[in-house]
Amino acid sequence: MLPKKDVTLRDLKLSRTRGDFDLFSQVVTKYFGSMMMYAIRKYYWLGEADAEDLVQEVFKELCEVMNQGVREKEAPVDKWLFKRLNQRCLNHLRNWRMASKTEVLEPNFPIIDRGPFPAPDRMIEGEIAGFLREGVHKQLRGRTQEVIKLYMEGLSQKEIAEKLQISSARVSVLMQKGIYALKKWLQTKGF
Repeated sequence: MLPKKDVTLRDLKLSRTRGDFDLFSQVVTKYFGSMMMYAIRKYYWLGEADAEDLVQEVFKELCEVMNQGVREKEAPVDKWLFKRLNQRCLNHLRNWRMASKTEVLEPNFPIIDRGPFPAPDRMIEGEIAGFLREGVHKQLRGRTQEVIKLYMEGLSQKEIAEKLQISSARVSVLMQKGIYALKKWLQTKGF
């Protein structure tokens, strides 16, 4: 049975001190699915597994908060849950960006590890480039597609920003979004 009124952290803490965990399980039942959908829709780079992990971390944090002392005025649980989920998703993005900065991306083919191609294998490299162009055409739309096409032509972020008349930061975000989408597409194709 779902809670009928807005539940606050204070309500959860008081039910915990009474040894009653029904209210907590009702909160989990009520919000888990909507938090998953929220994370997946708002933070498009999250897969279902990542979103589920982040939502579970939020509920784990809620359990820890329930063990703290009861204050007179506490926040509503729904606002607290979604605020914490936003924070965790943004931290996940920051960590992902930091990890991607450490990767070495070649200017013409940032999606795959080219390895040392000897001269006779340039034909294979051309086929891979054609395959990537197909992915850009099929998987990406709008500005993201434009940015990735220009990036594959060898333009720098600054040159792309000037050509499209957008900020370098926006180019960076669109590049990361496009590269991530292409990596996922390549994985489904067996690369």
